[in-house]
Amino acid sequence: MRFEDKYAPRSFEELIFESAEVKQKLKYYAENRRHKHLLLYGPPGTAKTTACVMIANQRQPEGTECLDILEASLIALDLPSQLEKIEAGWIAQKRLTGVDHPIAVINEIDQLKVEQRHRLRAFIDKCRHGFLFMTTNHLASVDEPLRDRCECIEVGSLASETLLERAYAIVQAELGEVDHVEIKKLIETANGSWRDALLAIEDYVLERK
Repeated sequence: MRFEDKYAPRSFEELIFESAEVKQKLKYYAENRRHKHLLLYGPPGTAKTTACVMIANQRQPEGTECLDILEASLIALDLPSQLEKIEAGWIAQKRLTGVDHPIAVINEIDQLKVEQRHRLRAFIDKCRHGFLFMTTNHLASVDEPLRDRCECIEVGSLASETLLERAYAIVQAELGEVDHVEIKKLIETANGSWRDALLAIEDYVLERK
């Protein structure tokens, strides 16, 4: 198993956010209490896509999961067809699983060209079968009319102190002991990115096994 999969969050509560307010807002979605198109934005490595997928899965009936996890750069090659597939998938999910509000996740929405984002806006306005959860590292690159159709939530960089407890737990599980001073220095090199922190932890563990 890949290191990042081994230590991936298994539930919404295991997700790490710098802001308690952001976590509470997203919890409303995870609990299926809030129903809007969602756009998470912020620096790379802050688990925006992971959060979207985790929330989408938690909203699904038990034993099912969100299957529409898409990269904008790939669906851009044939966006009309991809949007038709998303809509058809939502209709099928509602019929087969009974889910009221199916979700499709689109990562890095800013990779779509301007005219493609216009088409996506039209899709959002027309379709009432489900909701899009989208991410971007660059909110300013997403045109305002598309942003206006979503709840936009900033997922900020993580402070070293926020990452430390999880980092200590991983090192303890892998090595059986933790040098708190070394791990603190290690996490400070991650610049607020959980992705970079996990990579640094993996390197640290491999060097000592």
